[in-house]
Amino acid sequence: MSFLPHLRTCARALRVALLLALTLGFSRASAQDPSVDDLRSIVPDSARTHVLILGTPHLSGIETPFDPSALDPLLDALVRFEPDVILVEAYAARDVERLALVSDREPNGVASQIAQARASLGVMSGRAAQTELGLTSSQARAEADSMLTLHALSPAERHRTALLFLAAHDVWSALLHWVQVPMPLRGETDPAQLGPRYPDWTATDALNYVAATNETELLAIGVEVARRVGVGRVLGFDGLAEVEAEAELGYFPRLRAEVASDSVYIQVQERARAFGQSIQARQESAAATGDFVGLYLYMNSDEYARSAAEVERVWLRTEAPSGLDRARWALWETRNLEMATHLRRASAFHAGGRVLAIVGASHKQYLESVLKTLADIEVVEFSRVVQPDSP
Repeated sequence: MSFLPHLRTCARALRVALLLALTLGFSRASAQDPSVDDLRSIVPDSARTHVLILGTPHLSGIETPFDPSALDPLLDALVRFEPDVILVEAYAARDVERLALVSDREPNGVASQIAQARASLGVMSGRAAQTELGLTSSQARAEADSMLTLHALSPAERHRTALLFLAAHDVWSALLHWVQVPMPLRGETDPAQLGPRYPDWTATDALNYVAATNETELLAIGVEVARRVGVGRVLGFDGLAEVEAEAELGYFPRLRAEVASDSVYIQVQERARAFGQSIQARQESAAATGDFVGLYLYMNSDEYARSAAEVERVWLRTEAPSGLDRARWALWETRNLEMATHLRRASAFHAGGRVLAIVGASHKQYLESVLKTLADIEVVEFSRVVQPDSP
């Protein structure tokens, strides 16, 4: 019996080693798995769908004020990429619709909690738009699709298209069209007047407030590139599994308590704090100097990916008695796989086209690893887009 703890420790170490080997080796899957090479050899390089995963900092976290025009060199490079599909790190419209439907049936349930805490704009404003238009979400989605078939949208058509997308819970597509509506047609646009009216916003109140106050990469990069290129949608592609598990089980505080004295966790957290401070300093420097291209080159580099991966992979190295650290890692993987699934679905009808996905930089390496195993996907390096003449 005295050998059992030792055996458990060895088994745990072996399991962690195997998980690490699988994780670290995933990005090299095509080189190690002949079936992946065989699959990819069927589609010539020239016919593959080119996907650019743009790892981004969260621009709203930058404290130094900066002129939005400082982003123009970055935006110009992304416009030159000529994406047919643009995705941002927001919940997919159909997932928001599901939250709205389930929270209506179960007002005190998990879906309602998430809807209020994380998706209130899509849920509440979507309902408001449905009421104003007299349409269901599916009817609004169908009409929005038909509007995009028109050669050019008049201001009134653009206004209606924005409301249709909002009624379909497709927030960022709605904002894409709303920012192109002439100001006289938007109604009240002063955030100081609109803010106190929440949560009783009309659909146009919601669109006006977000358009005037949002400082995220979703609007500043995703919507702006789509506007400049002429793409009709900006699709959310984040997943809900992680937040649903936390809302349902509330496991994370217990996990943090279990690993609070774990030496590996403590060491990684110390490095994570230093890493976070260095990233913040780079962001503030970019805002002060206007060198956002330099910031994004770093955020999309192998150097950044290695440091970010060490932080995320801590859950494969800790030894929580409950096993919740492995659950935390599994849910992180699930979220990334959900993103990959949404991206793959969005690219399905754009074979040979170009897809731009804008996502928090810590997700970039995992997404690219998945995409590199797909038959007709070619992952495009950001450095080659922003510096096309680089070796």
